[in-house]
Amino acid sequence: MISEVRLGALEQHFSRKSHDITFYDIPWYWSDMEIYSQLNENVGYIEYMRIKRCHKYRTVRATLRFSNAYEQIYKNGGVNVSITKGERNYFFRMFDSRLTYNQVKEKYFWQASKKLEDSALVSDYTVIKEYVKEYKAFFGKNR
Repeated sequence: MISEVRLGALEQHFSRKSHDITFYDIPWYWSDMEIYSQLNENVGYIEYMRIKRCHKYRTVRATLRFSNAYEQIYKNGGVNVSITKGERNYFFRMFDSRLTYNQVKEKYFWQASKKLEDSALVSDYTVIKEYVKEYKAFFGKNR
């Protein structure tokens, strides 16, 4: 006898379609299980994941079903991922894995920068979140 079990919560809280996504700029010192649990808790349900160490960061290629919130961000062209771990905020970028490095670079080749004055009252996390909302931009790293 074959029984079918419906996972209603999965369909209710996550997108219907899986996406092949590459995440960049994950700290090298995060373990594989930390990466899995943080992405699974914050971004979506991970079906498959492959991790590659790239000098001082890790790159993660994952097949996942976005949470409903991240599905909307992804559909609107968003590439930002922010995760709070402990008392620290981490910022990653996500792209469709089918895009080559040159395609990603070409798509996001423009750059604007703004010098921020040091302020003890406002955290980096708050400033970045406000600018992403206000300017409909994304954050990158200054290498």
